[in-house]
Amino acid sequence: MREVKQSTAVNVMVFMADSSDHVTGKTGLTPSVEISKDGGAFATISPTVTERGNGWYSVALTAADTDTVGDLVVRCTATGADPGERVLVVRDLGEGSYSDQDLLRLMAAALCAKVAGGGSTTITFRDLADGKDRIIATVDSNGNRTAVTLDPS
Repeated sequence: MREVKQSTAVNVMVFMADSSDHVTGKTGLTPSVEISKDGGAFATISPTVTERGNGWYSVALTAADTDTVGDLVVRCTATGADPGERVLVVRDLGEGSYSDQDLLRLMAAALCAKVAGGGSTTITFRDLADGKDRIIATVDSNGNRTAVTLDPS
């Protein structure tokens, strides 16, 4: 399930299958789009929908569409196609907070920098429950070898 920062515009890919075989991607559609925020009733929205090919459509959600924390269901319908649906999780990530995807990108960037330059680095995250920094992993690089030691605590 994809995580989305609250009140942030985001593009979401939705697959639309041909209703005759329920498998083949249906092209040439003009999907109608509804969303449900945090278990609420579905409401029709009018986002920009762009066909990407092979039955895939990009739905451009606005900050207003992602303004409610919780599950966000995006449902696309069109004549001749099965409904296409995506479930997102909208989170209040606040100032200085990161989504899971952001954290993975930051960790990958830190690891690549250390591997390229040699040396060692420690990856820590602040525990929001108690405000303490927690060591997640230590990365040592020596020539072409990189060792990652995960902290079990």
